[in-house]
Amino acid sequence: MKKLFTSLLSCLLIIGISSVQVAGASGFSTTTNTTNESGTYLIPTEDGSTLEVSIEETDKEYIVTSYVNGEKESQTIKNKETRDMMTIDNDGKVEYSNESDYIEKVAPDPMISNKESFATSAASNWTFVDSAYNSNPNVKQWGYLYKQEKITFGQTYNLNYDKGTKVSIVVGVIIGLITVGTGGIIVAILAALGSAIVADKINKAITGQVYGRFAAQDLEVRSNGKIGLRSKRTIVDAKVINTKNGKVEWVPIRVEGEGRSNTDLCIIGAYNAWLLN
Repeated sequence: MKKLFTSLLSCLLIIGISSVQVAGASGFSTTTNTTNESGTYLIPTEDGSTLEVSIEETDKEYIVTSYVNGEKESQTIKNKETRDMMTIDNDGKVEYSNESDYIEKVAPDPMISNKESFATSAASNWTFVDSAYNSNPNVKQWGYLYKQEKITFGQTYNLNYDKGTKVSIVVGVIIGLITVGTGGIIVAILAALGSAIVADKINKAITGQVYGRFAAQDLEVRSNGKIGLRSKRTIVDAKVINTKNGKVEWVPIRVEGEGRSNTDLCIIGAYNAWLLN
């Protein structure tokens, strides 16, 4: 059972820590993130039940409570400093653990960091991304978006999920190490590994591997020989490998920094370049 908690922690730890500067980190971040995670998140289930996960953040603890169809199912309390966890189910049964009990790191694989990073554009080269036309009667010119990109990778972890692990434990393990934001991240990774949630539990035992990929991009929009816009964004996703069947999926996690569409960037950049004429 404990392996399961760790697995998901590991997978989301490497992909989800709120600052991309930790990409490639070899283990836990011992700092808590500064974003208050309190809130309620709706997570889809395979059996059609309504699963809500409530997160409360205090100065010393994270408190994660799961509700199925409005009824409390389990609660996991994690100490921010020690990372110790206590889980209480709806029958009053108590289980103790620590998030570090569950991480199983894999020795660095140079084929991961070298082969895949060099398949992308080198940081010194600008590559074309997209273009769009600004049809403003005064502008009437194209904007061309270019990027230069640097790829880094997180630690690789083995995942071992026991059937029946409670969602409050899954979230309790990862909370404080990533920005949860939505239950969709949890669901997407579980689906890639061949599992789903029934009520408030994972319905299959799973084994797999996962690591995070961080694509840090410098962006420029050029128009009529001028640079009309500069910006930055980092695209974060996770490579999830189901070791039972060999299936590999990339799971989108989030985009940090620049959030406007490529088309919008091109149009705005064209306008700004026009102003420089």
